[in-house]
Amino acid sequence: MKTYKSSYYILVVFLFFSCNAIAQKKSNYSLLWKIEGNKLEKPSYLFGTMHIDDARAFNFSDAVLPAIKNCEKFALEIQPDSISLKINNIKNNEKAYLTYKKILSTDEFNLLSERFFAVNGYNIEESTQKDPNVLISMLQPNNNKDDDEVTFLDMHLLGHAKTMRKTIVGLESIDDQINVFEKLNPKEQRKLILEEIKYDTNTYNKQLEELTKVYLTGDINEIHKMVSSYGGYDFELESRNKVMCESIIKEMKNSSIFSAVGAAHLPGDVGLIKLLKNRGYKVTAVKANFTDVASTFKIDPLKMKWHKFVDKNMGYYVETPSITVADSSFSNFKLHSCPDLISK
Repeated sequence: MKTYKSSYYILVVFLFFSCNAIAQKKSNYSLLWKIEGNKLEKPSYLFGTMHIDDARAFNFSDAVLPAIKNCEKFALEIQPDSISLKINNIKNNEKAYLTYKKILSTDEFNLLSERFFAVNGYNIEESTQKDPNVLISMLQPNNNKDDDEVTFLDMHLLGHAKTMRKTIVGLESIDDQINVFEKLNPKEQRKLILEEIKYDTNTYNKQLEELTKVYLTGDINEIHKMVSSYGGYDFELESRNKVMCESIIKEMKNSSIFSAVGAAHLPGDVGLIKLLKNRGYKVTAVKANFTDVASTFKIDPLKMKWHKFVDKNMGYYVETPSITVADSSFSNFKLHSCPDLISK
């Protein structure tokens, strides 16, 4: 989900995952691509997203939701249910903040605590979070606006796909993404945390706005320039793109698929567009029109495939719009929850 490199960290979170003049410049909009050829019976699609809830980003082209409707499967970088399952089944018995406390000096940990309190409104010592990867994401300053959407763009598309009762799949393994922090040595972990807390709210919001402006143009060439300026095309991004490319090809052999991935994964010599072309597929940008076709599509939980959870010991069952997960934080009782990713 994230690559940790100073300011590049922010870039990957949102592009991997304004002024009005920039927002309205759509002549080079190229976020949606059709995949054909190589004996595919039906076309599949590739769409570049951004993990934000900024209302401006939801003005995607008319062709996006019909493309989801015309495909049999919908893919995100990772299967969303697997995130909840993984996080709630972490075997680590130590609270994540204690891990940070071991690798930071007293002064550094105090800075971390101040940032955490400023963002979340309670002390970090009160956090029961056991996953250091999740805890570090809770250090990002809030930039909520009154007109923000109720969820993030990629989760909004997921809501439409579930309403259309599409099969939901992931292009990458959750294990490859969720344990990023643990894969670093203590020196790298310390550097990562310090780089995260050095961003004050103004700097964070300024960089996020710059990223959003580029995304709003829908121009993947401009996105490519920004990723390059941040030094984003490294071995890790290339490796991830190769994994996702193989997953898309595997899924396309059996059924059509709409893949929604961070826009930074699309362009460049190691981008998904080029990788798919190198494998013999015809990949072309879908013409973009903006007549508010999206308003004719509605997310409706009642039309989704609901999941039955059965507790034989307690003698009941309940149906939920997403899978239920067991929370392993409690030792004295069982708590099951149904994460709502679509409405935040």
